Amino acid sequence: MAENARNFTFRVRESWIETLEKLTQGLGLDPSRDRSRVLRELVERESNFWELSPYVSESTRVFIFISESGTKLYWGYQNLFLNANCEELQTAIALKPEWKENVESPDDRAEVIRDARERWLINYFGAWAGAKPGKQLIVHTTDRTGAIVKYAALPANQQQGARLVREILAAYRGYVAPYRPGTVAHDRTDVPVQIPTLEIEIHLIVDVRFYSNLIQRKSVALSYHLSNLDRKEFPTVQLPEITWVHGRYPLPRNARKAMTQAVAAVSDSMSNLRARILDIAGDTVSAPDGKPFAEAPAQRDELRAIELPEEYLFGLLRWRFPNPSVLISMTWNRPEPVTTGTT
Repeated sequence: MAENARNFTFRVRESWIETLEKLTQGLGLDPSRDRSRVLRELVERESNFWELSPYVSESTRVFIFISESGTKLYWGYQNLFLNANCEELQTAIALKPEWKENVESPDDRAEVIRDARERWLINYFGAWAGAKPGKQLIVHTTDRTGAIVKYAALPANQQQGARLVREILAAYRGYVAPYRPGTVAHDRTDVPVQIPTLEIEIHLIVDVRFYSNLIQRKSVALSYHLSNLDRKEFPTVQLPEITWVHGRYPLPRNARKAMTQAVAAVSDSMSNLRARILDIAGDTVSAPDGKPFAEAPAQRDELRAIELPEEYLFGLLRWRFPNPSVLISMTWNRPEPVTTGTT
């Protein structure tokens, strides 16, 4: 028996109608007669994608911090709803593709791998029951062998209809390198959208002290771009909500109210990130091998010392219904080495 159907009406941009007509023509159909049919198939396909995907993200939160020394902290968690039983949950975090390209060179493969592995301060993968990390732990682990990619398969063993959180926390020393002639002028961190997602939110904080050249500080800027998983960048994309702030902390008394809200967002981001680091990088929480997640005392001390900078750049990106198979790259300028001259 066919399902009951209901009619509904909505308004769309003219450019979207033009795209729909191109799609209709590409299928060998008549736009004047078959446009509605193609639109219906598109909507049904997206709906089926949400229903048939083994799990979907009801919300994704990512916090990224670049410290004064160029260390990158990454904390991300997804609130997942399971459309099917989930025995194992895949988790991974990788360095930039440029590192992989270096590794593929046979001359310096061993040296690059050794250097990459030593730079990881911590990597943590966890699965939690419920809506937030840190409440009811299902399983957590770490990857002590990976160099370019840290990976874990978490035995979640959850039933269809359950909600759980997939969490990744990592820190990498010396992630950002100074700009050199002949290299790209910006650096980035990539956040892939790999499953159907209702909303993604990315917080990026860069410590301005990382830019020791005072003249260059005036031109420091954060940005973003989108690309497909082949890293082919989209030419122009407008996201619904994105905020950039160059601020100070604590906030000056005469600051505008909007800036107060932005600083509050920065403070909340750093507070949440620091609290999670202190939870995981302490001596009392152990990985399955019985060792701390940050194995060396020096690593734990370095993580605990991270604080909110007095001067920072802050980017907050919010995107509802991001396209699956899209790579979101949050970017910032690479600092130029300070040069001194003689007179």
